[in-house]
Amino acid sequence: MRSLTGVEPEPQDSPTVSPPAGTVEPSSAAVVAGRAFGLADGPGDLGPAIHWALRRHADSLTILAEPDVAPDLARRAALIDFDIEVRSVEGAEAVEVTPRPAVTVPDLDDDMWRAATVIVDAGARVVDDHGRLVAEVLGLEVARIEDPLALVGLDTSLDNLDPTDRFRIRIGVGGADRELYEYLSRRRHVNRETDDRLKLERVVSLVKTKRTDPAHPLSRLARPRWLRSTVLDAPELIELAELEAAAPLRPHPGVFDREPSAAYSVLDRVTVVCSAGVDLDLLPEAVDYRERLDPGSRLMVVVPHRDASMIRSRLAPLVPDCEIRSIDAPWETTPSDKPLPS
Repeated sequence: MRSLTGVEPEPQDSPTVSPPAGTVEPSSAAVVAGRAFGLADGPGDLGPAIHWALRRHADSLTILAEPDVAPDLARRAALIDFDIEVRSVEGAEAVEVTPRPAVTVPDLDDDMWRAATVIVDAGARVVDDHGRLVAEVLGLEVARIEDPLALVGLDTSLDNLDPTDRFRIRIGVGGADRELYEYLSRRRHVNRETDDRLKLERVVSLVKTKRTDPAHPLSRLARPRWLRSTVLDAPELIELAELEAAAPLRPHPGVFDREPSAAYSVLDRVTVVCSAGVDLDLLPEAVDYRERLDPGSRLMVVVPHRDASMIRSRLAPLVPDCEIRSIDAPWETTPSDKPLPS
């Protein structure tokens, strides 16, 4: 870092403050004359870098990142109310970068939407998951619609393909579960369409029961999406008239993902971002969602009651026009009697 910036780090004589549970100190960071310097490996490192800089009482921040990451960091940094400079490390130099627009959400084929009617019939929610459709039950993915030809790299533009043959629903909670169901389906030689519908109905019913059992492992998965599912079903909880799920900023990695999830209200013109637990990159994610969905909309971050105070005190000042709302966590057995914040 010294060779890239040309400055000598100051000794850190301020008392050390323990980071929040589940977070770590950046391995390569320094403060020079009130400016913090840090290295970033991905877009999700912006929030932790800002948090570290504020804890060190820095009034500005320079982030050094690889060329493929720096433009995304620069886009996010421009949306945060803090003096942030992002530089791309190219060889022995750190050069300025131009912010890169967020990745556009892929358009989904009409036949894919038609193939997803089985999801609605089974009682699950259909969600655009950045290039594919998934079935969610209380925020948990239980199935997805996929194009088997695309998965193996074959031509998907053949006009003579029947949509029922082209798009298939793969049922299961997680990749291993989907693979097991595929294997068993091939072994049984069943009527695929009928069996898929009946199987999905059973899975939806089972997940609805187990998801709300605090002792069951399913209650611990995908909690930001579960919180989003709650406000999608009852937008009046956050004083909105209606709400629709929004596709994620990037393809969803799986059921163990804890990234924030978003929704958008056309009538109220509000971008809603839901999160749960400690997530230092929550505000950069939230402003990135608003920039993609509707830059002129209100921004509302929804979290469980227990997480609201930390976000309001440490993160909210970074986005002054962001409203923090807290609601009862659906995975907790005893509802809170706290009133909605005004």
